[in-house]
Amino acid sequence: MTLTQIQQKYRDIAVSLGCEGTLPTAPQHDGSAHAEHIGDNYVFVVTERGRELKRQQTTDPEELLSWFVRGLTASIARGWELQNRVSSQDSRRLWFKKHVALLQEINPAWAKEQACEYEDVLVRHPFDDAVRDSSESLRSNRFDS
Repeated sequence: MTLTQIQQKYRDIAVSLGCEGTLPTAPQHDGSAHAEHIGDNYVFVVTERGRELKRQQTTDPEELLSWFVRGLTASIARGWELQNRVSSQDSRRLWFKKHVALLQEINPAWAKEQACEYEDVLVRHPFDDAVRDSSESLRSNRFDS
């Protein structure tokens, strides 16, 4: 699959989410990611101010697409959480749940992978609600609670 085909799939997904989206194929140097295709490898690269901050490689074009779509849906989910913030809750409760729900609409396998990543995060950094009632303290610390 070519980068142009991956870009088109990304655009289609962005439009289905109600936003405009482009998948850059050249460094922007603003902390955003771009895609490269080198031989059999698809590469996800993040650069800022001329420095490379992150590089992930795969031979699977769908995996590259998933990395970009996860970033897009995470951004949408964070914005949605901000508009729907519950001051007595850890903001990640709504953010994580919305992010996984958005991915579920696009690709259930990607949603499952993201949910597992969030579960791992919560093992190390559990939710910390500002105010908890007695029933809340009995709930699990899963993001989908």
